[in-house]
Amino acid sequence: MRENESSSIPPDGHFPCELIENIFLRISVKNLLRYRCVSKSWHTLIDDIYFVKKHLEYNVKSKGLIIQENADDNWMRMVNIRDMVGLDQSNFVRVDDNTACNIVGSCNSLVCLSDRSNSIAIWNPSTGKLHNLPYYPTEISHRESFSPIPEIRASLIFGFGYNSVNDDYKLMAMKVETRDNDIFFCTGLWGYSLKTKSWTISSLPSFPSKQYSIVPRYGIFVGNALHWIMERQDFNPIHYERYLIGAFDLGGDQFYEVQLPGYSTFNNVVNIIPINLGVLNGCLCVCSCHPTVTTPVDIWVMKEYGVNESWTRLISFLPTGPDINSSRKPLAYSMCGNKVMLLDCYDTYSNLIWYDLKTKNITRIVPLGKDWANISLVELYMYSLVDPNNYN
Repeated sequence: MRENESSSIPPDGHFPCELIENIFLRISVKNLLRYRCVSKSWHTLIDDIYFVKKHLEYNVKSKGLIIQENADDNWMRMVNIRDMVGLDQSNFVRVDDNTACNIVGSCNSLVCLSDRSNSIAIWNPSTGKLHNLPYYPTEISHRESFSPIPEIRASLIFGFGYNSVNDDYKLMAMKVETRDNDIFFCTGLWGYSLKTKSWTISSLPSFPSKQYSIVPRYGIFVGNALHWIMERQDFNPIHYERYLIGAFDLGGDQFYEVQLPGYSTFNNVVNIIPINLGVLNGCLCVCSCHPTVTTPVDIWVMKEYGVNESWTRLISFLPTGPDINSSRKPLAYSMCGNKVMLLDCYDTYSNLIWYDLKTKNITRIVPLGKDWANISLVELYMYSLVDPNNYN
């Protein structure tokens, strides 16, 4: 050992806590979980809620993918988004041994899972820790509610996100009804707080328009709010638009409307084809499907949330498959920022692809070096130590 090296080590062999913390912020979750066993002081530091938050903030670019190949089972693979070749520290999770898993939504490092038996759990894929939610209040004990009145169609809508006002993760369950005259109502609204581990009943908010009904079951979280595409049931292109974006503010428990892109190139197409929402690098996205194989797939990004003029058409390409029924899910930018990863879904198959923003070329991704027969589900998450069972 050189003299200058030996002089830098404290006489008692102990480094300042601030220095250890600064080093630990740069270490992966996988290794930190192992280091908890080294000493009581390291265990205490790594489990400290303030260190957990700082580590999450420091590692916002450290992300992974959850990939599910078969929609009928509950095995989920974890893939590191940087190299797309190695398995992460968690290999699978089962919310229920006999039923398949669905993803309600993901936010930061936590993923909300559900299954066909009406169980819901909040899961950290990085640590494998799972928080099973207490059963729903009696009023929402069933996913679908069939009214004895045939003119009323009822269903349950979900969303999962982070309330920055209260520093709390929140699951929202909303009971909605569509009447025979195509009028849309919210008849119940409940919220689950990860901090208090309890359900609360919220006052019924007003929708942006009662002539529009929510299309997807699960909301997209962006900008402290959950978002859904809402479709007009009695659509007439002469009098009004077919779609709007409905948003629910998790901090204020209020609904409001987010404007769709106002460009003629968007509006001329969106009134005749389905669209879906997504999120890319924290920005809200609108993805168009296509009625024919010669109609381009467009993805618009709202670069500044709430500013309609910031909508920008980021991606446009011809469909890679022959199926008319299709959808796109933007996932992440490449490390260099010149490519976007997408889930390209069709009736008969789905692929992960890179879209090159400069050349407009499409390259298929083969995660884990395996040619997946059909990817049914992909979700982005951040690596972190956040414990859903001990979040306060």
